[in-house]
Amino acid sequence: MRVPKAIEAIKSSQFFLHSQTYTRQQGEFESIRHDMIMAFIDCGFSPMDLENPFIDKEGSVHLWHGDDVRIVPVEIQRYISKKLQWIQYYEVSSVLVLR
Repeated sequence: MRVPKAIEAIKSSQFFLHSQTYTRQQGEFESIRHDMIMAFIDCGFSPMDLENPFIDKEGSVHLWHGDDVRIVPVEIQRYISKKLQWIQYYEVSSVLVLR
C-alpha cells in the first residue's frame, strides 16, 4: 500500500476518528502530559537490547514515524531501525498528514 493511500485509510478508520475525539475530550494538556510520562519513564531496558521476537526470525515490526514529531526525534528512530534489522521503518512527511 502506498503511503498516501495508507494515511487516508488510517484517517478514515473508526479507531482514528475515536482517538481524535478522545484526545480532544481529555484536553491537549493531558494528552501531552501522558506522552511526556511515556517518553521519559525508565522502562528498565534499552530498545537496543531487544532481540528479534519472531520465530525463525521470519517477521518484522512496522514502525511509522512522522518527520516533524518533536517528542521522539526521527534521528533516534532511524538509528534504532538501522541497528535492529527486524524493524521496517517508514517515515511519513508531515505535509502528507496535514492535507
